[in-house]
Amino acid sequence: MLGGLRLIRESMPSVDVVLINYSDNVNASMAGMRAGASDDLTVPFDMEKLKRKVVEACHRSRKKSVVRHRRSLQKLFEDSMSAVALPRPGNLIRRSASWTHQLRKKALITAKKIRAKAARIKTQERGNSMEDIKILLVDDEENFVRTLAERLDLRDLSSDVALGGLDAIRELNGAAPDVMVLDLKMPGIDGMEVLRQVRRNYPTIQVIVQTGHGADEETAEAWKLGVFDYLKKPVDIELLAERIRTAAQVKRQIDGMKLESAF
Repeated sequence: MLGGLRLIRESMPSVDVVLINYSDNVNASMAGMRAGASDDLTVPFDMEKLKRKVVEACHRSRKKSVVRHRRSLQKLFEDSMSAVALPRPGNLIRRSASWTHQLRKKALITAKKIRAKAARIKTQERGNSMEDIKILLVDDEENFVRTLAERLDLRDLSSDVALGGLDAIRELNGAAPDVMVLDLKMPGIDGMEVLRQVRRNYPTIQVIVQTGHGADEETAEAWKLGVFDYLKKPVDIELLAERIRTAAQVKRQIDGMKLESAF
């Protein structure tokens, strides 16, 4: 299966692959994502959910094809400009040396401007498509959390990653997120301690706990501390994306009420 996914990714990079997983196993899902699948479904599932996944995959595939086409056009233009700037053959080379130098210089400047404009367009497109939500993913399992970040990115949800409790606290001391997706079982500073510090120092941050090891005592304490939601791994990516968006709306409402009360 993984070999087939890699072959598809290498030979048809714009094709979007949805993996059907017969095991409710997060490691199998992660392996599929690393091999090239952009999404997965765990059996059993309803046909409406499959239909929705296929439609989303078609949209992502078209988007990748457009980006590849734009890059190809840019490369073709740059190659053409470089070819025009080459010296003429025969006895015209000496007489046209100054002209060639000037044309080559103009070609390089033009190509540089095109690259800069393409970068601005890409940034603008990403800014227009990405939702304005600051998300921090906290988990000590690096492969899992980076795969999760990639899957959220495909749903227009950009996120930062903290590989453990200490990294999470450092991130909080910089730019506080709107929503934190937090694992509880981590070495060193665990998720519960991060949650306590968030509640004490950043009470408006909405925390979604995502864990595969939640005990009843931890669950009760997490709810008592005021988490927005408590999800068990493996979490359906569509459900997680929906809960992140809802949590961000709650955060904005709280911030708005605090701003109104200040006047």
